Amino acid sequence: MLKNDIEKRDVQDRELSLIREYETKLLSREEGNAAQELLASTALSASLSRLSNVLRGLLRIESGEDDEAPPTERTLEEEEQEPWNAALAAEHSMEREIELARLQAENEQLKQMLGILPTRMPESRLQGDYRPTLSLTKEGRYVSYGRGSAT
Repeated sequence: MLKNDIEKRDVQDRELSLIREYETKLLSREEGNAAQELLASTALSASLSRLSNVLRGLLRIESGEDDEAPPTERTLEEEEQEPWNAALAAEHSMEREIELARLQAENEQLKQMLGILPTRMPESRLQGDYRPTLSLTKEGRYVSYGRGSAT
């Protein structure tokens, strides 16, 4: 009977040691997978950030603005030390863009009021519709002008 108890205990010890070994291997594999997933996610985020900066620069160039140098990338440590700086910089940038657009529109209105800048062309002319336009002269006659006019 004592021999049976010793054998049962040895079997239980072997089973427990196998269970611990397999659990350790599973935990290390899960940790490795989580680390790989984190690296992939971080790489994807960095790629999207770079793509975003390139597209933003392209849109600025298309709209006639000077291309500014892309902002330097901050390390994770810098973000953790001062996380509010990124939010403040983004907010300041947005306010600056809004103010710039408002000032450009106001400047255009003032130029039109002073007669420096002609009034805006009708949308049809901007889209390539160059049919002759009629204008009433001081004598009361209609005169055509524009690209499609026969003069």
